[in-house]
Formats: sequence, C-alpha cells, structure tokens
Amino acid sequence: MQKVFEGASLKQIELAMLIGVFALFLAAFGYTGISRIICENSPVVGNIMLIASLFFIVLISSHHVLCGATEWFYARLGRTGDALEVFLDFGTY
Repeated sequence: MQKVFEGASLKQIELAMLIGVFALFLAAFGYTGISRIICENSPVVGNIMLIASLFFIVLISSHHVLCGATEWFYARLGRTGDALEVFLDFGTY
C-alpha cells in the first residue's frame, strides 16, 4: 500500500475525489435523459430506471468520498504500516 501512494500528494488525492464526484454528478444528467426517453414508451420502466439510477448515483458518490477520505487520511498519517492498520481496524467495526 505504501508503494501505491508513494508519490501521491494530499492535493492530488483531494482532486481525484472531487473530480470523481463531479463526474458522477454529470452522469446523473445522462441517466435522467435516458429515463425520460424510455418514459415516452413505458412510463413504469422509465420511472423505475430514474429512481434506480439516482439511487445508484447517491450511493456510488458517497462510496467515492469515503474511499477518497480513507486514502487522504492514510497519506496524511505518513503512509506507514501503523496507518494501514488503523484503517483496516476501522473497516472491521
């Protein structure tokens, strides 16, 4: 794990997290547009797709932020084995 984050700065991790969430936000517009097109032929299926896709966007955005924050804290704590154990222990609760 230390080797993976060896050259990554905190700013780079923050930027990756924010750009990822922004990209997911923009993808929501595409899913809404597709569901509106589907609604013209089948309102039930279109509404199911709209609800499912927005639910997916919210969940994957929160996952992206949580994982990005974990990477940021790992790098902030010095990329040591002790820092890795802290986050492995955090995941078991």
